[in-house]
Amino acid sequence: MKKNILFIFLLIILNLISFVVLRSQEKNPNKKIDWARLIDNWNTYISNPTEQNAIKVSGDLPENGHISKSDKDLKVVNEIFRNLTVIENSIKSNSKESYKLAFRLFTISDGAFTESLEIIIGDEIKNKA
Repeated sequence: MKKNILFIFLLIILNLISFVVLRSQEKNPNKKIDWARLIDNWNTYISNPTEQNAIKVSGDLPENGHISKSDKDLKVVNEIFRNLTVIENSIKSNSKESYKLAFRLFTISDGAFTESLEIIIGDEIKNKA
């Protein structure tokens, strides 16, 4: 029972943190993401989830803020979202760079994608506690 309460509390805290961080920073419409390079590096990462490949994907994403996306860009975001189990498994294997990548993905995530990232990170915090 205590673990369930702690887990719910951690999810609420993560939700609040991500809300504050994402909403308090301006959207940066001038920040350009090379979506083709991002999806190429993501595909390399999911086929071989090494620290080096996680660093490459992280390098394609902004450090903070939230990026506006076109319909074409959303296809890339959805492809990344569909393969989050790879990053989840890497985080469970103690990959520090995959953990950092999960936080960077908040800059392009929306809705269910954001919630999934929060759950992945929250589960890891819960398991480490």
